[in-house]
Amino acid sequence: MKNDVILSITGLHINELLTDEEGIEVISPGKYYNKNGKHYVLFDEVIPETKEVVNNRLKIEPDKVEISKGGGLNTKLTFEKDRISVSQYHTPYGDITIGTTTRQLSISEEEETIKVTIAYALEINNEWASDCTITIVIKNMNKKGRE
Repeated sequence: MKNDVILSITGLHINELLTDEEGIEVISPGKYYNKNGKHYVLFDEVIPETKEVVNNRLKIEPDKVEISKGGGLNTKLTFEKDRISVSQYHTPYGDITIGTTTRQLSISEEEETIKVTIAYALEINNEWASDCTITIVIKNMNKKGRE
């Protein structure tokens, strides 16, 4: 995998009544590196409401994925199969407690692509909020800045 990558994150949140599905998609250029057998991707995203830039670090290990955010939002989400992770989510509007229970975690690697799929339950302030899935695809960027 080369240093310049394009990162696609798609996600779906389904609430308890199955009446509200909220999809997200983030596509961003990023910088990739591998250190001690772990994959890292650094990328930025903009919060639509405030236009603040959030600096993100994605760390992929064989059985664990971490997403760290800094800037307008500060948190670190950890996903490990059949494990519960709790973290503080620092927002401009105050802090909230985020819990994730990872139900599925799959990581596939090819020469120019890494794909991560995560299924998890999301808790906010110790109450179940939704069941979620995230798919992360990291691809090499060609010389013209495209996949």
